[in-house]
Amino acid sequence: IAQITEWAAGNRVEVQVYHSTQATAVAAELRAALAAGVTGVSFNPGAWTGGGDDAAEIFDAIDALTEAGVPVIETHISNPTVSRPSLVSPHCRGTVYGFGVTSYLLALEGLRSSAWVHR
Repeated sequence: IAQITEWAAGNRVEVQVYHSTQATAVAAELRAALAAGVTGVSFNPGAWTGGGDDAAEIFDAIDALTEAGVPVIETHISNPTVSRPSLVSPHCRGTVYGFGVTSYLLALEGLRSSAWVHR
């Protein structure tokens, strides 16, 4: 988290870090971000990458963000597609994975420098 907040401060970007293993809580946080006017999301779906019984709620929340024009980037430290395809990717604008913690910084840089956040 320190690298992310340091990058954000250096780039004059506001970043909120959130973590939960509860799909309902994650979906609620994504919807709250949409209501608050978020301009981009870097999202690590973790165990939901391959789906799961509670993944549909998260997919719905991501879809709500993308339908509103908010880019969502699926972000992973490792390469989860080695073991199974991602079911989250089709719901996202892009994917960054395999660069360790730097994956988060690459996703944020993409969101910051992209025309996506300049609606």
